[in-house]
Amino acid sequence: MAGCESKAPIVATTPKLPKSVNESAELKNLKKRCDQLFAPIPSNYNPSGRPDPFRPFLKTPLSGGRPETCATPLECMDLGQLRLVAVITESGGKRIAMVQDASGMGYLINKGVKIGYNKGSVKDILPDKVIVEEETENAWGRHMTRERILVLHPEEQ
Repeated sequence: MAGCESKAPIVATTPKLPKSVNESAELKNLKKRCDQLFAPIPSNYNPSGRPDPFRPFLKTPLSGGRPETCATPLECMDLGQLRLVAVITESGGKRIAMVQDASGMGYLINKGVKIGYNKGSVKDILPDKVIVEEETENAWGRHMTRERILVLHPEEQ
Protein backbone atom coordinates (compact mmCIF):
# COMPACT_ATOMS: atom_id res chain seq x y z
CA MET A 1 0.00 0.00 0.00
CA ALA A 2 2.90 2.26 0.19
CA GLY A 3 3.23 2.61 -3.62
CA CYS A 4 -0.07 4.43 -4.09
CA GLU A 5 0.69 7.41 -1.94
CA SER A 6 3.70 8.79 -3.75
CA LYS A 7 3.52 12.58 -4.01
CA ALA A 8 5.98 13.01 -6.89
CA PRO A 9 4.91 15.80 -9.33
CA ILE A 10 3.88 14.73 -12.87
CA VAL A 11 5.57 16.84 -15.54
CA ALA A 12 4.48 16.73 -19.20
CA THR A 13 7.26 17.13 -21.70
CA THR A 14 7.04 17.82 -25.43
CA PRO A 15 9.50 16.20 -27.81
CA LYS A 16 12.12 18.50 -29.18
CA LEU A 17 12.17 18.93 -32.98
CA PRO A 18 15.54 19.16 -34.64
CA LYS A 19 14.48 22.13 -36.86
CA SER A 20 11.42 24.25 -37.16
CA VAL A 21 8.71 22.44 -39.13
CA ASN A 22 8.38 25.37 -41.53
CA GLU A 23 12.07 25.32 -42.37
CA SER A 24 12.36 21.57 -42.95
CA ALA A 25 13.88 20.71 -46.34
CA GLU A 26 11.89 17.48 -46.51
CA LEU A 27 8.62 19.33 -46.06
CA LYS A 28 9.54 21.88 -48.73
CA ASN A 29 10.45 19.06 -51.12
CA LEU A 30 7.15 17.26 -50.38
CA LYS A 31 5.18 20.46 -50.93
CA LYS A 32 6.96 21.07 -54.25
CA ARG A 33 6.17 17.51 -55.45
CA CYS A 34 2.50 17.87 -54.44
CA ASP A 35 2.22 21.16 -56.33
CA GLN A 36 3.66 19.46 -59.42
CA LEU A 37 1.27 16.52 -59.09
CA PHE A 38 -1.85 18.66 -58.72
CA ALA A 39 -0.93 21.32 -61.26
CA PRO A 40 -3.42 21.58 -64.16
CA ILE A 41 -2.27 19.86 -67.33
CA PRO A 42 -2.65 22.00 -70.46
CA SER A 43 -4.75 20.35 -73.16
CA ASN A 44 -5.26 21.19 -76.82
CA TYR A 45 -8.14 18.74 -77.53
CA ASN A 46 -10.64 20.09 -80.05
CA PRO A 47 -13.97 18.21 -79.89
CA SER A 48 -15.46 19.72 -83.05
CA GLY A 49 -16.41 17.07 -85.61
CA ARG A 50 -16.03 14.23 -83.09
CA PRO A 51 -18.79 12.33 -81.34
CA ASP A 52 -19.62 13.16 -77.75
CA PRO A 53 -18.11 10.38 -75.61
CA PHE A 54 -20.84 10.77 -73.01
CA ARG A 55 -23.75 10.13 -75.40
CA PRO A 56 -24.67 6.56 -76.39
CA PHE A 57 -23.41 5.65 -79.85
CA LEU A 58 -26.61 3.74 -80.60
CA LYS A 59 -29.31 6.34 -80.91
CA THR A 60 -32.62 5.51 -79.30
CA PRO A 61 -35.64 7.72 -79.61
CA LEU A 62 -36.69 9.59 -76.49
CA SER A 63 -39.92 8.70 -74.72
CA GLY A 64 -40.42 5.52 -76.72
CA GLY A 65 -40.01 7.28 -80.05
CA ARG A 66 -43.49 8.72 -80.13
CA PRO A 67 -43.88 12.35 -81.15
CA GLU A 68 -45.48 14.75 -78.70
CA THR A 69 -48.10 15.89 -81.22
CA CYS A 70 -49.63 13.95 -84.11
CA ALA A 71 -51.72 15.21 -87.00
CA THR A 72 -53.57 11.88 -87.26
CA PRO A 73 -53.89 8.81 -85.02
CA LEU A 74 -51.90 6.81 -87.58
CA GLU A 75 -48.85 9.01 -87.00
CA CYS A 76 -48.84 8.10 -83.29
CA MET A 77 -48.58 4.34 -83.92
CA ASP A 78 -45.73 2.08 -84.85
CA LEU A 79 -46.22 -0.01 -87.97
CA GLY A 80 -45.86 -3.12 -85.84
CA GLN A 81 -49.13 -2.18 -84.12
CA LEU A 82 -51.04 -2.16 -87.40
CA ARG A 83 -52.41 -5.10 -89.39
CA LEU A 84 -53.36 -4.94 -93.06
CA VAL A 85 -56.88 -6.34 -93.37
CA ALA A 86 -58.02 -5.34 -96.89
CA VAL A 87 -56.90 -3.85 -100.19
CA ILE A 88 -59.61 -2.35 -102.40
CA THR A 89 -59.07 -1.57 -106.08
CA GLU A 90 -61.28 1.19 -107.49
CA SER A 91 -62.51 1.28 -111.08
CA GLY A 92 -59.68 3.58 -112.21
CA GLY A 93 -57.02 1.22 -110.85
CA LYS A 94 -56.38 3.29 -107.74
CA ARG A 95 -55.96 1.19 -104.59
CA ILE A 96 -57.05 1.91 -101.02
CA ALA A 97 -55.92 -0.21 -98.08
CA MET A 98 -57.50 -0.75 -94.71
CA VAL A 99 -55.38 -1.26 -91.62
CA GLN A 100 -56.50 -2.16 -88.14
CA ASP A 101 -54.87 -1.35 -84.79
CA ALA A 102 -54.72 -3.67 -81.77
CA SER A 103 -58.03 -2.36 -80.40
CA GLY A 104 -59.84 -3.23 -83.65
CA MET A 105 -60.17 0.35 -84.95
CA GLY A 106 -59.92 0.48 -88.75
CA TYR A 107 -58.26 3.15 -90.88
CA LEU A 108 -58.35 3.70 -94.65
CA ILE A 109 -55.02 4.68 -96.19
CA ASN A 110 -54.08 5.95 -99.65
CA LYS A 111 -50.73 6.34 -101.35
CA GLY A 112 -48.80 9.21 -99.71
CA VAL A 113 -50.56 9.06 -96.32
CA LYS A 114 -48.31 9.70 -93.30
CA ILE A 115 -48.19 6.61 -91.09
CA GLY A 116 -46.09 5.55 -88.10
CA TYR A 117 -44.09 7.70 -85.72
CA ASN A 118 -40.89 7.31 -87.75
CA LYS A 119 -42.28 9.83 -90.27
CA GLY A 120 -43.31 7.09 -92.67
CA SER A 121 -45.46 7.54 -95.73
CA VAL A 122 -47.26 4.99 -97.88
CA LYS A 123 -45.08 4.50 -100.96
CA ASP A 124 -47.21 1.96 -102.80
CA ILE A 125 -50.28 -0.19 -102.35
CA LEU A 126 -50.11 -3.57 -104.11
CA PRO A 127 -52.86 -6.22 -104.25
CA ASP A 128 -51.38 -8.16 -101.30
CA LYS A 129 -49.20 -5.67 -99.43
CA VAL A 130 -48.56 -2.02 -98.53
CA ILE A 131 -45.03 -0.58 -98.78
CA VAL A 132 -44.23 2.16 -96.27
CA GLU A 133 -41.07 4.25 -96.51
CA GLU A 134 -39.71 5.49 -93.15
CA GLU A 135 -36.94 7.87 -92.13
CA THR A 136 -34.52 6.35 -89.62
CA GLU A 137 -31.08 6.94 -88.15
CA ASN A 138 -28.39 4.31 -88.34
CA ALA A 139 -25.90 3.58 -85.54
CA TRP A 140 -23.62 6.40 -86.70
CA GLY A 141 -26.38 9.02 -86.64
CA ARG A 142 -26.83 9.27 -90.42
CA HIS A 143 -30.38 9.70 -91.74
CA MET A 144 -31.55 7.02 -94.11
CA THR A 145 -34.83 5.68 -95.48
CA ARG A 146 -36.02 2.12 -95.21
CA GLU A 147 -39.02 0.27 -96.51
CA ARG A 148 -41.35 -1.64 -94.24
CA ILE A 149 -44.02 -3.89 -95.65
CA LEU A 150 -47.46 -4.64 -94.27
CA VAL A 151 -48.62 -8.00 -95.71
CA LEU A 152 -52.28 -8.85 -96.20
CA HIS A 153 -52.01 -12.47 -94.98
CA PRO A 154 -48.80 -12.70 -92.89
CA GLU A 155 -49.51 -16.24 -91.63
CA GLU A 156 -49.21 -17.65 -95.17
CA GLN A 157 -45.52 -16.71 -95.48
